[in-house]
Amino acid sequence: MRISSKKRIALGLVAITMATGAFSGGSSVVQADPPASLGLSYSGVGSDTTQAVMDAFSGQANGIAYPRAISQGAVIESYDADIATPGSTDPCITTTFNGVAFTRPNGSGAGQKALAAANGQGAVGNPTRWLGNNNVFANAICGQAAFVAPNNTPAIAIANSVNIAGQVAFARSSSGPVAGSGLTWVPFAQDGISAGYVFKNITGPAGAAVTTVTRKDLIDIYNTGPKAIVSGGQPVLLMACDLNVLSGTRKFWGTAVQNTLMSGSVPAALPAAVPTDANGICNSVFQENTLAPVAARANALAAANPTGIVFNSVNYTNFQLIVGHSAAGFIAQKNGAISAALLPASGDYGLTSISDNSLTGTGGVNLGAPYSVAGPVYSANSTFYTTDAVFGRKVYNVLPSSVMTALAGDSTDVVLRSLFFGPTSPICLGTSIISTFGYLNLAAGTGSGTTTCGSIGATGGWTAPNSTLS
Repeated sequence: MRISSKKRIALGLVAITMATGAFSGGSSVVQADPPASLGLSYSGVGSDTTQAVMDAFSGQANGIAYPRAISQGAVIESYDADIATPGSTDPCITTTFNGVAFTRPNGSGAGQKALAAANGQGAVGNPTRWLGNNNVFANAICGQAAFVAPNNTPAIAIANSVNIAGQVAFARSSSGPVAGSGLTWVPFAQDGISAGYVFKNITGPAGAAVTTVTRKDLIDIYNTGPKAIVSGGQPVLLMACDLNVLSGTRKFWGTAVQNTLMSGSVPAALPAAVPTDANGICNSVFQENTLAPVAARANALAAANPTGIVFNSVNYTNFQLIVGHSAAGFIAQKNGAISAALLPASGDYGLTSISDNSLTGTGGVNLGAPYSVAGPVYSANSTFYTTDAVFGRKVYNVLPSSVMTALAGDSTDVVLRSLFFGPTSPICLGTSIISTFGYLNLAAGTGSGTTTCGSIGATGGWTAPNSTLS
């Protein structure tokens, strides 16, 4: 829970939230963090994929004001995952009045770790300490003093970890429930994921981007090595790229392409091309859902190999880098809901169609493209998003399970829960905001089960308390 940001109070940016219904007005100032509020508010961190839509529910996204989600007088405040996000310059966040500064949790996994620590469910021996993204102890840049674990506890709390008890109320997640976590996943929208690509002709006859692949093609590329596919009358060498290691998109994509290393906490050793630095350029970790840096790497690779890339004794003058990418994120970028700076300024790029979703490349379902285009407007393709759980996924907000089982007497937990849980929650009522950001809306449901908006997606479920949610 938070009242307002110490930093924004000092700048005189406090705005009083006034509302009588499910939504209140938002700010139109371009910023990476939520508009300040005076009153009861709950802070969230985590997924890069869903940060923009949750920014909108916090009042603004990409400089555009949206109706702010509000329930029982309380609002949410969603903090961006990455300082590379346009408008974001501060690697540290302060989520409560007079609270500690700590590094931005970057990705679904990082958000879940931060939420666990904020609720005393973190690392053994130091359950309230945030260790930084992927245990990269960078909190010193937020002005934190070194911390030394007591002698009788595991040496898991490293210098520069931060005690963030009470600093995070919910986490954004593009990956599904984790059993035994003490956390509850509440779905609110449907996304699709496909291969984001950047095509490059180095020299000589220009081929064309490979815009349609099978799942088997992707499995081959991510497990066996670069693969040549003829397009535009020329062979095009497709090479696999990796993502931020705590990204839910990376974990989901790793399952789709059958690369178990991509569910781990270190960059995957993806199969390399020859010369070895060719795919090495792609083994660098990309922030998810940003094709602009992928295009920059493609340009660098072309410059480093001006006569072509040799692979298996064949010289390729056309190549394509591919990386897992949220369809909703791409749609929102193309439509202007998310900054277009995340897209390449020029060149041939997009998301591939999936012509066969089977492991073998034959006999599967043709999912088509993740989106359709009518003039300048991109729209989600429901067939792609919903046909299977390989390329279609739900996205979630994650709460401590104790919040979900709290009785009416614990007023702050009940208010927090009411923002996300059930078909009448302000998140589930925000169908136009959800679709603006490229997602499909889930069925409203009743709050029970695991698949409708505001239902309980946690493994094993839970028993709802005997109290009225409003």
